[in-house]
Amino acid sequence: MLMRFCKISKRLICTLPIYLTVMLHLSASGAHAQCEECGIAADFCYSDERFQHLCAAYTSGSDRFTLVHHGNSRSLPILKAGDFDGLLQMVIEERPELSGIELLFVAVALQAWEQAERDIGMEFSDSGLGIKIIEQGNGPLTQSGQSITVHYTGSLEDGKVFDSSVQRGDPIKFALGSGRVIRGWDLGLVGLAVGTKALLKIPPQLAYGSQGAGNAIPANAVLYFEVEIVAAE
Repeated sequence: MLMRFCKISKRLICTLPIYLTVMLHLSASGAHAQCEECGIAADFCYSDERFQHLCAAYTSGSDRFTLVHHGNSRSLPILKAGDFDGLLQMVIEERPELSGIELLFVAVALQAWEQAERDIGMEFSDSGLGIKIIEQGNGPLTQSGQSITVHYTGSLEDGKVFDSSVQRGDPIKFALGSGRVIRGWDLGLVGLAVGTKALLKIPPQLAYGSQGAGNAIPANAVLYFEVEIVAAE
């Protein structure tokens, strides 16, 4: 067992510099939901011309995904993108026969899934604003003109968090529909019950547009906000 672990560890140590380099330069931009390539039914599939004969298939709500390589499939746990310790554990406990190139593909495919999963089940308006209810509240519905209190976490498309009232422990309070916040909030937070947790996907024209906002939000950025309606009065 010890010799087997050493062989696995040696392979990972040799692969680690490549892994880090690839993760710095590769993105999930090659993702597409053509699940015919995986050959199985799924909510989202990732394949990439940079990784020949490899495909990853995901189903919303599951904690595992299917890795398909040359038609052979195996079930693997869904990890957070960039979780190298988790990948190491996967190799040791789950599938020690995973090759270096498969590990690299899995790392990029996990990033693609994190981005795609947020949009599954989201409803979009004509303005391009998307909303998905995560947890339905049972309080009164918010109305334009009310003062509402909201907890939020904002992130970019790549998942990078740029602001969070949750982390600060200090929710924001403002008059809904007054223009004090970005237009995507004024539109998206109307009609939500107090206690509701929702995910907003806000296109740049309803956020910070071509100007962006400081160093945190680039020009023409699509923003995601996980929000909770704490109170409305």
